[in-house]
Amino acid sequence: MKRFTTLFLSCTMCACMVFAQDAKPFKAKYMGNMLGRSLQTNLRSVAKTSAEAAITEDFSKFTKGTEEAPDNEDLGNNGTIPEDYTQTPGWQGAGVYQAGGVAYIGMDNSGTKGYLSTPEMDLSANNGFFTISFRAKSTKAEGDQIYIQNFVTGAYFNESSTNINITNEWKEYTVQLNAGTSTSYIKLNSTSAEWYIDDIKVACDGLPCPEGLAVTGYKGTEATLNWNAVEGADYYVYNLFYFSMETFKYEYLKKDERVDGTSVTVTGLDSKETYFWQVATVKDGMQSAYSDQSTIKITKQAPETYQPTDYDGTQFTASWEDLGEGSQYKLSVYSYINGGTYYEERVPFLEQTVSTNSFLVTGLDENTIYYYTVQGTMQDGEITMISKELQVRPNIEAPQVAEATEVTSNSFVANWNTVKRANLYLATVYKEHTATADGEYVLANGNFESYTPQETSNLTLPRETGAGMWYINYVASGDGYIAIDNSYRYVLGYGYMYSPMYNLAQFDGKASLDITLASDDATSATISLAELGTGDVLNEFEKHTVPVSKEMTTHHIEFSKGTEQCCVLIHFDFGYYLNIKDLKLTVNMTEGGKIEIPFDSKVIDATEEQCFPVNNIEIEESDRLSYDVIAALSNEEIYVESPKSERMYVDIATSIKDINMSAKPTVRINGDELYVENPDSENVEVFNAEGVKLLENKSGNTVVKTRIPYPGIYIVKVGNKVTKVYAAR
Repeated sequence: MKRFTTLFLSCTMCACMVFAQDAKPFKAKYMGNMLGRSLQTNLRSVAKTSAEAAITEDFSKFTKGTEEAPDNEDLGNNGTIPEDYTQTPGWQGAGVYQAGGVAYIGMDNSGTKGYLSTPEMDLSANNGFFTISFRAKSTKAEGDQIYIQNFVTGAYFNESSTNINITNEWKEYTVQLNAGTSTSYIKLNSTSAEWYIDDIKVACDGLPCPEGLAVTGYKGTEATLNWNAVEGADYYVYNLFYFSMETFKYEYLKKDERVDGTSVTVTGLDSKETYFWQVATVKDGMQSAYSDQSTIKITKQAPETYQPTDYDGTQFTASWEDLGEGSQYKLSVYSYINGGTYYEERVPFLEQTVSTNSFLVTGLDENTIYYYTVQGTMQDGEITMISKELQVRPNIEAPQVAEATEVTSNSFVANWNTVKRANLYLATVYKEHTATADGEYVLANGNFESYTPQETSNLTLPRETGAGMWYINYVASGDGYIAIDNSYRYVLGYGYMYSPMYNLAQFDGKASLDITLASDDATSATISLAELGTGDVLNEFEKHTVPVSKEMTTHHIEFSKGTEQCCVLIHFDFGYYLNIKDLKLTVNMTEGGKIEIPFDSKVIDATEEQCFPVNNIEIEESDRLSYDVIAALSNEEIYVESPKSERMYVDIATSIKDINMSAKPTVRINGDELYVENPDSENVEVFNAEGVKLLENKSGNTVVKTRIPYPGIYIVKVGNKVTKVYAAR
């Protein structure tokens, strides 16, 4: 079963579910890893090993020039050093010059600092641990710093790295790195430039760095660092550091600090800082590369927070999971400036240490939206993570619906009371149809040839389209059609369309859809039945794929697995626009069978009158209308809605039998003219014998006349007075 993520959009319709397509995977570099790897620094000089070298280079073919006067030809001018000058082909660089049997690294011909890179090597042996040794010296009296980076061919970021300090005298250096692969190469460059290098050797040997780094017992100011033992290790060294926003560099609390076991407790931490740490192995005077950095973070799960209770605008009760005897809790209550947007600024309201798992927060501003979190402190002092943020949601009561007013044969006004704190109301009208005979019944008959949507993002189709209450995410329009817009799919998500929820189980799960589609670039469309699942997710369970071409083509689809609550879902994966000219959804009903569908809806601002005028109603005699209302508080920070109100049914006049004949107005006929006396200036309506309204006059004239189209019985209604007349002409 394919899943589609949905979003509940009550502000546009009563059951507005949004789905998302299967995620399109992409890869992104995590910049924090690069920072972390650059901290594998200051490895001490160690003895050479006897392992077989992956590569060696003594620069004996660099015969021109001297150390005092290097040759002036940049061998790396084209990026690749000619193979005639090295023991192994494939060396690369820039600003690389001969200096009498050693390599001089200076500035290249463009004035850019030079570098030297080894050929590609297989460094995957020994679990990727390897050493690189060389002799080097700086031309500067104060020395220099050399950066040594392990790259994988084709990669932009290094896999591991370190740096060493060199002097102005020849010395031998050996460092260890990890993360070697079958396509590794080593790049070397200096901080300043102008340095010498000789006798390079890279070998797949060296000590493994510790693994299994973990933090336990975090108490805010201290934590215990743990790692797995390395076989044969004499001891370990670790670094502890954080990134300072003042100095804009890493500041060390511990650097190359010795530890004889596999754990150490660090103190003097600041809970507001993020700390990093790494460990290296030392054996027989040799030190491994440092491990990748790990973060000191809380391991204890946060207490579960519960929805606030007893909110009345001035106070609420916050509550959370009990962590056991002796535990304490830090309750933080706050609000946001800028409505909790991206540029949010937190405004503290309360910081309270509590020994129980609930607290009554008082003194609230009724016009402010508040949030709270909880952090626990265990009996032994270990702290938990901070709980997820909970929004203090005001209670919105369900509206009280009132009887419809201004009821006519084709209109009425839905009414309800004002609800405290609500600024929106969603009124929904439903139609219940009772079949008077066996046969086909049309649930939706949409035609979009003359409809141009005003919205360009998401839209609930209006009733006049014939597909009222169908929802489109990302809508467009053209000449004689509407379109599902997929042009935003890589940024905002895929476009789609779906119907209201129907009960198709009563028709043995069967329904028929005829839909006319075209597209300039899409080749197929998916039309499914779907159910609303957990977390506002639409789950497709009966899927049909139809071909799409540039020509408008009608497709007939037979559904057979409909459930008590399901909808029709339309989407497509490839292409930008799916054009829809019309659609027709039908079911086969038996006499006496009933079905209820959403008929109309509207979002009403609470500053307006609490009513919804429903006009231009065209229904059958066997149809019955009703409405309910949801109240909501909606702004940039919060959306909370009330339960639905009770349902209010509306009996509109659809035939002669619906008209009250108890009171009679004064009516006379003269030839083919009907004269109605209207002394109280009331609304005048005239119906034929079939109940079809022929006239509605709200002018207030004391005499109203209309032409009689044919002989027969006519019903005349003046205000609440009704009479029946016969025209014989």
